[in-house]
Parts: sequence; structure tokens; C-alpha cells
Amino acid sequence: MDNGNGTLTVEVAGRGRGKFRVLTGRTVLDWARVGRSSHFVLAPGPHRIRVGRGLDRSNTVTVDVPAGGRVRVEARSTRYALAFVLPPLLVLALGQDWLILGELPLLAAAAFPGVTVRLRVVEP
Repeated sequence: MDNGNGTLTVEVAGRGRGKFRVLTGRTVLDWARVGRSSHFVLAPGPHRIRVGRGLDRSNTVTVDVPAGGRVRVEARSTRYALAFVLPPLLVLALGQDWLILGELPLLAAAAFPGVTVRLRVVEP
């Protein structure tokens, strides 16, 4: 890279045809597609990176992009397995008047996903 900029590689693990918006601070870089690597040219120095689409959003990680170098981050889904979310949903669907207290956090996580994609630096 002749101009001294570095490269940020974002890998979104999984299958499918979805895509996630890649942001640095409040600036939208572009889209990263599921199952592929997306490359972005950034100025050297620290950048706060996150990805998201709709209600799915990630944590924010700070990466230090070296001049002429590369940084690679990976996004993975952290959604609860269907086996954990299904029992409280079945209880609601069947109209029962009770819920097991241990299932309430899982039900809340299903209704309000919050951070559902975990972003981590794989290769500094």
C-alpha cells in the first residue's frame, strides 16, 4: 500500500446470504457479507469497529491499524440455541399461567436480542 493506509478485514462467520453494516465510530464503511471476508482501507491508528443489521448488532472493539499492515476481526452469532428459547415460547403459546423463573432471562433475550453478534480481533 503506497499511501501508508492499512487494511481491516471483517469476516462474518456462518451461512446464508445476509449482510452486516460495518461501522467505525459513526461512519459506515460498507457491507460485510455472511460467509465471506470483506476488506476496508483505513488510515493508520486506532479505530472503534462494530457491525450490525436491524436488531442484530455487535459489541465494539478497538483495533490499531498499522501503516501498510492488516488487522482481521471476526463476527459470530451469539443467539441462544433454539432448544433454550423454545420451552418458554411454548409455555406462552399454550396459554399457561406460569413460567419457570429460570426461563425468564432466556425469554427476555429472545424478545430483546441486544448484542447478538460477537466481534473479536483475530489477527492484530
